[in-house]
Amino acid sequence: MQLIDNGVLCANKLVVVKDSFFSQDQMHLDTYFNIIAPGKAVLVETRLGVDFSDVMSLHADIYQRNEFGFELTSSDVSFVDFLQKDLNYQIIPVPFEDQLKYGVNFITVSANNILAIDGVSYEYKYAIGQAGVNATWMNFSNLTCGYGAAHCTTQVIYRN
Repeated sequence: MQLIDNGVLCANKLVVVKDSFFSQDQMHLDTYFNIIAPGKAVLVETRLGVDFSDVMSLHADIYQRNEFGFELTSSDVSFVDFLQKDLNYQIIPVPFEDQLKYGVNFITVSANNILAIDGVSYEYKYAIGQAGVNATWMNFSNLTCGYGAAHCTTQVIYRN
């Protein structure tokens, strides 16, 4: 709300993801969800296909910019449905074991080009490649031992 109230957002739409599953392994959004390109993302498979009332279900509030700032336009919607049905996102499922190995916590350097953490399964690497993603797999073990990876250790880059 501080970002909205202080007018620092440059987007026209804001999605606040609400997560009721409290776990060290999935404590931040970038530990189980990440965007690869416009219309393409990864999400840990345990978050897909779950009942809306399930603790693993992700809910979202959607805000839209208007002439006065941002207005809440939808509340408590399914985040996965919003991505797939409203935004037409392709979601690449990430096996839970690969999520634990920081397979989601990559840096997107440009559309379909990521710097990713090595150590994940061949199947996951293959799925990423089949989705048209160019991944550079890097050893990040000195930082993953501190429960973070590439995305966690960087900040947002804004480009014109």
